[in-house]
Amino acid sequence: MSERQLRATGVRVLRRCPLAHGELVVSAGSVLDFGGGTGWPPSSIAIVNAANCGGLGGGGVDGAITSAGGAALAADRRALPILPGTRLDRIATGGAVLTGPRSYGSLYAGNVIHAVGPNYRVLVGSGRSAEEGDKLLRDAYRTSMAAAAAASVAHLGFSLLSAGIFRGPRSLSHVLRVGMEAVAEGAYPGLAEVHLVAFLESEQRELLALLAELRAGGGEAGGGEAGGSEAGGSEAGGGEAGGSDAGGSDAGGDAGGDAGGGA
Repeated sequence: MSERQLRATGVRVLRRCPLAHGELVVSAGSVLDFGGGTGWPPSSIAIVNAANCGGLGGGGVDGAITSAGGAALAADRRALPILPGTRLDRIATGGAVLTGPRSYGSLYAGNVIHAVGPNYRVLVGSGRSAEEGDKLLRDAYRTSMAAAAAASVAHLGFSLLSAGIFRGPRSLSHVLRVGMEAVAEGAYPGLAEVHLVAFLESEQRELLALLAELRAGGGEAGGGEAGGSEAGGSEAGGGEAGGSDAGGSDAGGDAGGDAGGGA
């Protein structure tokens, strides 16, 4: 790790909960800052980007990660293969792909996992069900966890997939519950910490309430520190919009590729 990483301000831990492997952490700040203020090797760190099906970048958190990752990240994303049967799609809705490990601009993470959550508005508007959206959202979190496991990632920071305007008729609590459950179920040997990184206070409140339910319900509950301690630094700033819907428009894919980040 670099002196810059050690001195950086990272995300602020709000509460922890033990999992079967590692800990589930609710953190405040920007996923761009994940890993700052720690001694974690960059190759052991990954952030989950709320991407679109095209996989090349867009607005919101996707655009912020694209900008921070610089030329190396842009090149690795362009190198992702086009999915069979599509014209431009590199990532299926409900899927995730990893780029790295590599030095990516100003990011502290040496790996970026590009996950595509559903656009519930498009799904429901086209006559499909919100329940189908839930499955796709769960799959996006699960495939992200699987990609992290395959790359031996020890420290993982998630954007909140499909948690902005693209959650459509679903409540914020509902989509965050789907994500938290999928992350908890996907814990793997070698995982030290997996963070759900919330930029907005409303997201932080909902995640803390859900984590309290997880602990009370028996899950790998226990311990858990509240408020203001640091894991990867203290209060973050990376200019990320809340709700981490992916940037850019749907690149011709399924009803996913959440456009317009943080919307």
